[in-house]
Amino acid sequence: MMYKSINMLPRDFDEVAINLPTALMLPLSTVIYSDPQSTVKLPRKVHSMTDADVFAGTFKIQPFFLPLFVPSAPSSLSLSSSSSSLRPFVTHLTTTNNLAITSSTSYKSKSYRQACSSASAVPQHLTAIVSAQWSFFWSLSLTMIQRNVVYRLISKCIPHQSLLHLRFPTVHLSPLCVVCSLVDDSIDHFLFVCSLKVAVWQGIISEFLWPTKTIADICHSLLSLDFHNIRYSQRPHASSHHIVIIAMSNIWKAHYRLIFDQTPFAPAAVLNSIRLDIQKMIDEDLIHASL
Repeated sequence: MMYKSINMLPRDFDEVAINLPTALMLPLSTVIYSDPQSTVKLPRKVHSMTDADVFAGTFKIQPFFLPLFVPSAPSSLSLSSSSSSLRPFVTHLTTTNNLAITSSTSYKSKSYRQACSSASAVPQHLTAIVSAQWSFFWSLSLTMIQRNVVYRLISKCIPHQSLLHLRFPTVHLSPLCVVCSLVDDSIDHFLFVCSLKVAVWQGIISEFLWPTKTIADICHSLLSLDFHNIRYSQRPHASSHHIVIIAMSNIWKAHYRLIFDQTPFAPAAVLNSIRLDIQKMIDEDLIHASL
């Protein structure tokens, strides 16, 4: 996450001067210059590259690395220094809101986030959620798993089987859903529309929510963090947003019990776990209210 946030900042490394120890610690992929207009992409496994890729002109070397190829480099590059340092790169980072990154002054994380966000377009699926809904979500008392699953859904970071098969085809041999083995997996299928998971959601709707609500209504509420459309709950002291988040986290856990423990995904067992978690939440809230 730290590397990704830094990569979002504008930079100009053409004038950066580094020493040999610093050059030797850099990942090979950072040394290769990729023209944004070029259709040539780095191999997924950089170690599969050959010298011919560089010397034949397929790939170019970053400007800050080129002086190291000169037999007698200028002393101004401080190549004789024995310690590695990333300070030359830091001094060439810039921000569009004039955040003085090189200063010794401490800054709040909000200032840094604003610098990153101003330098990169925020995905539409994140900007569609208003700040009030984000504040509401972060204010909820949730377990780490519950919050993680919701955030992964919103950020489209669910490791469904089709994605794993695409990234690691020798490990994940098929894109088919591991639960039903009928269709190619996807984010929606992973959490909502697999036949066995549909059975769980239908049970949640009939037992806890308004019976006319649909799985699509639940999915939309989670993606927007706006639960007004499914606000009615049949269970006293249990809000609808807590119910659906608890349900989704239990579907997630049951899915991975199948993956790691070979425990079959049984809708009845998942529903029972959801009931227990909801009752546990109610009991804890009543205890806190009585203190």
